[in-house]
Amino acid sequence: MRLCIQIVLGLIGWTALAGCAPSASRITPIATSHVAADTPAVGLQLANGYTATRYATNLLGPSALAWGPAPDPLTKGPRRLYIAQMNGAENAGTGQILAFAEPNAAPVVIASNLQKPTGLTWLNNALYVVAYRSLLRLTDSDADGTLDRTETLVADVPFNGRSLGQVDVGPDGRLYFESTGGSPTNSGYLYSINPDGTDQRIAARGLKNAYAYAFSPTGELYMTEIGDALLNPPREEINRWVADADYGWDRCPAELQAQDPSAAPCQNVPKPIATFPPHASPTGLAWFADGLLVAKWGPIEPAVVWVNPQTGEVKPFASGLQFPMDVLPVDDQSVLVLDFAGTLYQITRT
Repeated sequence: MRLCIQIVLGLIGWTALAGCAPSASRITPIATSHVAADTPAVGLQLANGYTATRYATNLLGPSALAWGPAPDPLTKGPRRLYIAQMNGAENAGTGQILAFAEPNAAPVVIASNLQKPTGLTWLNNALYVVAYRSLLRLTDSDADGTLDRTETLVADVPFNGRSLGQVDVGPDGRLYFESTGGSPTNSGYLYSINPDGTDQRIAARGLKNAYAYAFSPTGELYMTEIGDALLNPPREEINRWVADADYGWDRCPAELQAQDPSAAPCQNVPKPIATFPPHASPTGLAWFADGLLVAKWGPIEPAVVWVNPQTGEVKPFASGLQFPMDVLPVDDQSVLVLDFAGTLYQITRT
């Protein structure tokens, strides 16, 4: 477990990073042990009316989830689930993307030798991956069922030594990702970019680490904010995106804004819809049950919670996980919850 903790501490920003060139691999079966798809998950405490089963086990530092299109671009069959994992030491350049045809099926490796993959999304039959300081596009160039072509759309994204986080597709068809800011010399940006890598724009500024994103059914964008300063750390936030807004890092921490919204440093800074204790590390975000599910990796109060985006009310959803990393809806009754310790759970409304 010490190794797992060291890996994640770097993943959320407390160790230095190093880069290497990523590449794709041909589809390769991997060995894994399996449990029945309906095996109950033990040790979890869930919101009333929900049950949990294990979707995948023995993952190696899993960091992100994404559904593929239907039909699947590589198999031409039903949609598959894709999982990014470190597959070893965080900075070893051994990261992988796994594809699962169904719960507890044998996964296949559809990309490997990635440097620290933390974000995944499919668009137009291409898999977009945030890896270390790059945004990559992986495609099947010869229709042989493999992701054999890797393009770097954005390289050397500004960062402060921590992971860049996720990537998502907006209702405008553009990709959204972020840079990480330092303190007090610079702030992080939320970027948007065309799927072909053109027309990169700054959509918001004044961020420390807007790690995860979620769009509501009406197209509103929500994002997490991880402060992570070791001395006098600020509370961490869930924010609603306002175009071209400045979110006030690091002059307007949530505590100051709550005490005096009219304070000079906080003028014109959008107010967060919810906050969490320092080092809660919200690394996963999804729209579910008419609100936001937030995966808080910790180490402070690791859990998955539900947030009402209108009132800011926070309710427990799932606890008993070691390092909640990401959340991804299956449908309006069921959601996947990823634990960086190596297990993916499916939590379903009964």
